[in-house]
Amino acid sequence: MAKIREIADGKSLRLFLWNEKLTKNQISQSEGLCVFIVNSTFITLQPSEYTSTTEERNCSTVIPFDISKLLNKDVSLGQMLVSATLQFLPQTIKKLGDYISYCLFTEFEDSQALLPSPRPTYVIAIEISQTRYINFDDNVSRNFTGLPPPLPFYRRFEIQKVFTVHNVSVVDYMNDPYDNYTEDVIEYLKALREYTGEGGIFPTKPPIAMDVPRGFFEVQPCITPIDDFLDNRSLNDLIDETCPVCQDEFKDENEVIATYCSHTFHTRQYRDKVCST
Repeated sequence: MAKIREIADGKSLRLFLWNEKLTKNQISQSEGLCVFIVNSTFITLQPSEYTSTTEERNCSTVIPFDISKLLNKDVSLGQMLVSATLQFLPQTIKKLGDYISYCLFTEFEDSQALLPSPRPTYVIAIEISQTRYINFDDNVSRNFTGLPPPLPFYRRFEIQKVFTVHNVSVVDYMNDPYDNYTEDVIEYLKALREYTGEGGIFPTKPPIAMDVPRGFFEVQPCITPIDDFLDNRSLNDLIDETCPVCQDEFKDENEVIATYCSHTFHTRQYRDKVCST
């Protein structure tokens, strides 16, 4: 047998609106995209041989999801996305899934997620750090490595061999917004371009929605202090409710945060404390 222990943490979670029309209409109005960047370290121990090996992987993938799960604050969204990567153990899937759902439904104001149609494509960008320890004994099969499969990469269309940069106006080409993006954002865009089959990075396409910035821009998190929220509701109202993420009851106002749209959740510090006990 092999004993496997895994540690994985969400390094960052960011929400973007991808407001540009793609050439093949690859993404529907009912669909969002999630970009995973997974930095993995696998440490394999062979006690009988007194050896250990370390392997590192840095991978990315794009996973589509039903946009209604984001708009309706479906707490299963996080675990569904993590499961689709095929990279993590069951207990890790739950932990990371809870982290993703918690961040999405507490840190982003609801008004950004209720844009009328036609709406831009919602893109969740998640970076995860993973360390897996595989401790073999003498009875384990040599064909068993304890490593997850390669990170699946889903692609809608074959990448175009001839890029249509010449179809972009001179003004758009000169004002290419990608020149202003940071390296991490460009990494997300490269993964998205590979997924849609367009490949590379080009000057921005015409926008889908005219009332928001074109291109690829980040939705800023917004959390309302609980004191402001309690101006309109009493703490007694909260005592009778439960957190939609962890299902625990609200018992102390210091454990609660409220979103811009007046949804209430336990703080992450509270949930970490409960999980450790």
